[in-house]
Amino acid sequence: MPLARPTALEKALKALGLVLAVMSGPLTVVLLAASGCGGGGKGAAGPAASPSVSVKPPPTVTAPPDGGPSDAPAAEAGASTNADVGIWGPVLAAGDAAPATSAADAAAAPCWKGFTPTGNAEADVAELGHRCAQGMAPLIPPVKHTFKAGESKSIPVPIVPGCYRVIAVGGKGVKDVDLALKDQSGKIVAADMTPDDVFPMIHPNKEFCAEAVQFLNFVISVKKGSGDVAGGVWKR
Repeated sequence: MPLARPTALEKALKALGLVLAVMSGPLTVVLLAASGCGGGGKGAAGPAASPSVSVKPPPTVTAPPDGGPSDAPAAEAGASTNADVGIWGPVLAAGDAAPATSAADAAAAPCWKGFTPTGNAEADVAELGHRCAQGMAPLIPPVKHTFKAGESKSIPVPIVPGCYRVIAVGGKGVKDVDLALKDQSGKIVAADMTPDDVFPMIHPNKEFCAEAVQFLNFVISVKKGSGDVAGGVWKR
């Protein structure tokens, strides 16, 4: 039985099938290429980059305003608290306070402390000599002169190496007395010119010491008032 000749419709369908078969290969490749990497998202251009490592910077420590509280955390338990104490130094704990003034310190009070003039110049200078010239010998025994306000008188004193006490005391009516030791040129070597003082002393809180043989003038001046003034020099 002879084969039936294909109709025009069959020929058209067969041609369409060949076209679809030829196109199916590239289309599959295209679809695979589109769906193979990146799924349904955007594909990265080129190879994936290496992951970056972020380093968090340390927090900035801001000093609190003057007088304000600090936000710094408290030291952890067991952490060392040995820090510089700064200019203030350590606070004294109980029992670390400075000791009270000792008896020796009290004994070092000025020899004239507590002395009160009586108005009797000779007796008063002898009393101060007893207080302040212990262990010394009189070089010039207490002598007395009468002064007017603004008047000065001097006594030459031979000085040899050693230590001395030089004292003057004003009597009744005398309000201010100055005392000085001057060299032969008139230059003051030592003096007590305390204002409104009636019992001046050369170096009130210590002895006057000399290292050379010389003559010094023992000068008494009355600045205020008038009356008797007695003076004396003692040598160790």
